[in-house]
Amino acid sequence: MFKEFAELIRSFLAPSSSGSSSTNINNPKNPPAPPPSGKRPAAGSPRTISRDRFLRQQAQAANLEGSPCPYVPFNVQVPVYSSLHPSQRSYYFYWRSRFRRGFYEKTDSGYIRLLCFEIMSGTGWTDPAEGLAALGTLLARYGDQFPILRASLCLWYRDFAVLHRLRLPEFPAGADPADASSGLLNIFLCSQDPHSPLKLPYEVLEALIDYPLARSRFRQAGNDRLMREALPRCAALADQILRKETGKGILETYMPANVSVLMLRLYAGAVTADTGRTIKVTVRNYQAAAPLREYLTNLVRHCENCLRVIMKYRGRLRDIRLDEKTAGLIDAFLKREYDPASRKQQETADAAEKGAPASANMQLDFEKIRNLRIQSDHVRDLLEVNEEDIPDEIRQETVLTGQAETVNDQDPYRIISAREFYEILADEGGFEDSIPTGSGPTDSNPADSNPAESSPTESNSTESSPTDNIPAGSGPAEEADPDVAALYAALTGLQRETLTALLQGSDTAERLRTLAAGSMRMPEQLVDELNEKSMEFLGDILVESSGESYEITEEYLPSLRLCQTHSPALST
Repeated sequence: MFKEFAELIRSFLAPSSSGSSSTNINNPKNPPAPPPSGKRPAAGSPRTISRDRFLRQQAQAANLEGSPCPYVPFNVQVPVYSSLHPSQRSYYFYWRSRFRRGFYEKTDSGYIRLLCFEIMSGTGWTDPAEGLAALGTLLARYGDQFPILRASLCLWYRDFAVLHRLRLPEFPAGADPADASSGLLNIFLCSQDPHSPLKLPYEVLEALIDYPLARSRFRQAGNDRLMREALPRCAALADQILRKETGKGILETYMPANVSVLMLRLYAGAVTADTGRTIKVTVRNYQAAAPLREYLTNLVRHCENCLRVIMKYRGRLRDIRLDEKTAGLIDAFLKREYDPASRKQQETADAAEKGAPASANMQLDFEKIRNLRIQSDHVRDLLEVNEEDIPDEIRQETVLTGQAETVNDQDPYRIISAREFYEILADEGGFEDSIPTGSGPTDSNPADSNPAESSPTESNSTESSPTDNIPAGSGPAEEADPDVAALYAALTGLQRETLTALLQGSDTAERLRTLAAGSMRMPEQLVDELNEKSMEFLGDILVESSGESYEITEEYLPSLRLCQTHSPALST
C-alpha cells in the first residue's frame, strides 16, 4: 500500500513530457503493473510488444528452408525466435522443413511448441484443415515422447478446431476422454458427420459405457489387442444397422436433449494472435446421456460375450439387452473376422509363401460357405451408405456438402451378374460366333476346328493339349452347356490358367504349384476358388480332389473344352 502511494506521489511530481510513456516501456527499473487476472494485456504493454515482434518475425520466417545440421536440444516452455541460439535456429528450420515434407526427425519440446505457435497463428497452411492436420500429426508423432507437452497439444488441437469451426476428424491421441472439464469428448461427438460411418476409438467407447473394460477378466487374459480392434468395428456396424432401419445413426438416435455451454480460453500457454481470447461453445452432453450409455454398454458386453465364445473362454456376461437382428449380424461379423479357423488358414498361407510345407488334405463345407456368403453380403449392404437412405432433415444439416446432388436413373458402373455378362458376350458376338445356338450341325469345317492341327508343338511335345481326348461328337458343332459357358465367362485370368492346368492331364500338381507360387497362394486355394465359382453357377463342384491329385468332373469336360477352345480373349 505504501509503495503504491509513493509511486502515485512521484508521478505527480515528475515533469510531464511527450516521451514519458515510452520511458516506462524501455526502462526495466520501472515495469508497468501486470494486468488483472483474466484480462488481455493492454495495447502498448511489454507483453503485447513482445508478441507483436514475434508475429512479425514469424511472417518473415514463414518460408525459410533449413539445411542439414546436427541436432541441438532446445527445451523451453514458451519459446520465441529470440530464444534460439544460432545452432538451435539452424536446426529448427531444418527440422521444420523436414516435417512439412512428411519426415519426422529427432526434436525437442521447445521446437515443437514453436512450430505449434506458428501453426496456430496462421503460418504454414492455406486451409485451416491443413493446420489442424499438422497439429494432429505433431500430437501423434511426438505426444508419447513428451507427455507433459501432450496435454497442451490436446487443448490446442481442440481450440484450433473450435476457432475455425472444423470437425474433429479423430480424437486426439493420448487425450483423456473421461476428463469432462475440457469438454473435448462432447466436442468430438458433436462434430461427427451424420452422413459418415461412426468411428469411436476404443478409449472413447470405454468412456461412454458403464462397464469397466479395464477390469474385464477376458481382456486381462491376453485379449486386450483383440478387444481394442473388434469393439470399435462392432460399434460402426451397429451404427450402420440403425441407419438402414431408421435413417439415423447411434448419436442421432440417442441424442441428449440437454446442452452445455463451454467458455473456452484459447491457446493457454502459447504465443499467438488469439491467445487469451474467450469463445462460447454450445455442445450436447453425450458423456452424461443415460440412454446412449445404456445402449453402448449392452453392445460392448454382447461383443465381449461373442469374442469369449470364439476364443473358447469360459464364463459369460449376463443381463444383456440387445435386439436380435443387431446381435445376429454382429455375431456373424465377429465369427468371420476373428474365428481361429480363419487365422489358421492365414497362417498356413503365410507358411506356404515362406516355403514351409502346407497341409495336403482340405475338406470344404459348401453349405457353410453359402451361409457365410449370405451373411457377408448382408453386412456389406449394411455398411454401404446410399444417398437415398439419408433423411432430408439430416442432409440439410451437413456443413461439408458443397456440391449439388445429381440423381441418375441408371448407374453405368453397376455390378452385373455372371449370367448377364455371358448374355452380353453372346449379344456382342463373343460366344455366339463360337458356340452355335442350335442343336444341329453348322456350316463350319470340322477339319478347321481340330485343335490338334492348330498346335505348333504337336510333333515335339509329349504332353496332351487342352483339346486332346475330346469324346466323339463333342466338336465345335455341338452346343456348350449354357451354365458352364456362363461359369467360364466369369472366371478370372488366374482361374482360367488353373482350369487349363487341370485340363492338361499331365504334371497337374507341378503346374498348380507353379501358378500358386506366382500368385502367392496354395494350390488348394486355387482349386477351392474354382469350386466356389462352380457352386454359384452349377450348384456342384467342378474339381474333385484326392490327396494331391485333382480331376475335373467328367460331365462338364466337353463343355469346358468347347469354351476353352472357342472362347474370346479375356479382356481387362
